[in-house]
Amino acid sequence: MDYNRQDLFSILKCIWEDAISRLYKKGIIHNERQLQGYLFKYLVDATIDKYQIWVEPDVIIDSKTYKPDMIITESNTNKIVSFIEIKYLPNYYPKYKKDIEKLTLYESAKSTFNLSIDPFTGKYDHIEYSKDNNCLYCFFVVGNKDSEAVYTIDTMKIPSNFHHFVALVDNKEVLFKTLN
Repeated sequence: MDYNRQDLFSILKCIWEDAISRLYKKGIIHNERQLQGYLFKYLVDATIDKYQIWVEPDVIIDSKTYKPDMIITESNTNKIVSFIEIKYLPNYYPKYKKDIEKLTLYESAKSTFNLSIDPFTGKYDHIEYSKDNNCLYCFFVVGNKDSEAVYTIDTMKIPSNFHHFVALVDNKEVLFKTLN
């Protein structure tokens, strides 16, 4: 694996298994947006000079607009290094198939993407971002320990560089881990 991607994967894994786990276990994270907010905060803190984090940018593929939960680009290039989807349903079974299908779609898309805006017009500028060859496709999920979303994703078509970050919740414990 490319050093920079390994570095980003290590950062994501550490944020998930340490910071997010700690906050969740304190009862502080209570919905998907708050989880997204804390992921953003810790990513910015850990990578401020190296990466740019985009929250729910519009991504147009075949004239259809999608909103990944996050995209990460390298700060000094126009390369997309990660697409992130998030699901949060700790007391139930998260529906996840559309998120995995979107990650697979992002991987297969041949297009470039306009992510940044012109601050004077609020419209997308003409800077095009393209996927890095080693782009990470990440799915973060907090769900019931028996949920398909935390174990059986391997039966679906998934991106080649897919990483699955899970929080397994039951009435006695919560386990945060990275499956791949």
